[in-house]
Amino acid sequence: LIPLFVILGIIAYIFCTDCHFGGKNKVSIAIQGKEGEIIVSTFDPEAGEITNITIPANTQLTVSRQLGSWKSKSLWKLGENEKMGGVLMQESIVRNFHFPVSAWANDKHLALAEGKIFPMLGSLFSFGGSNMGFGDKINLIIYSLGVSGGKRIDMNLENTSYLRKEKLVDGEMGYVPTSKIPNNLLVVFGSQEYGRMGYKAVIKDNTGKLYVAQEVGSTLEVLGIKAASVDKGEKMDFDCLVRGENKTMVNEVSLIYSCGKKYEKPEGNFDLVVELGEKFGKRY
Repeated sequence: LIPLFVILGIIAYIFCTDCHFGGKNKVSIAIQGKEGEIIVSTFDPEAGEITNITIPANTQLTVSRQLGSWKSKSLWKLGENEKMGGVLMQESIVRNFHFPVSAWANDKHLALAEGKIFPMLGSLFSFGGSNMGFGDKINLIIYSLGVSGGKRIDMNLENTSYLRKEKLVDGEMGYVPTSKIPNNLLVVFGSQEYGRMGYKAVIKDNTGKLYVAQEVGSTLEVLGIKAASVDKGEKMDFDCLVRGENKTMVNEVSLIYSCGKKYEKPEGNFDLVVELGEKFGKRY
């Protein structure tokens, strides 16, 4: 198998332009579970860990794109009906939990976090069920094979303070997110480098909507980037743009929100500029 993975590593390097996972950066993936649950798998080279967080199937979420409230078990099918695939699930996870999730996948990709070689190879050749490319999957497989069992951590959100049990709008008992992310989850998603360097962001809000910029700022804070300023402006007819000199950071934030990007030194005393337009506000 060693020659095989040497070859795969070379292929990954060639095909991994603007990858979600290059082998050194932390990445979080929303994966549709087999029983309606959603698994958020975080691959963390800084800690040498893989953390799998389960969102129960009967969790009521506010869906992005102004599509109302749905249980998490319905998001994948809803995304298919809306001709959006898994991006609707990924966007809704970011909106409700502020987890900095940039990738999505169907249940055939659950093996990527498990470290079992043949099921992982099956996911490698599962096309159309993810926004990750061939290079991404190869990098994830190579990384996963090197993670020991003790470094694979499973968490269920129903056992944390981030979900509250109550009667849902359909009359059944289920879960809803609470307002404050627990500290043990911040550790999972935060970048040690971003926190250590004290990176600061300014959000330029031209959405014409309340709270959208603050919500984006909350996700940046979970990622480890301080949302130091929100500049409110008039509505402007564009989607979103991320600007900064740190290419890894710019690429990561742009993938989370499907924004355009520019690698350039931001104005002022900021490391990152996130510009939000009216189109972004409508799809958030």
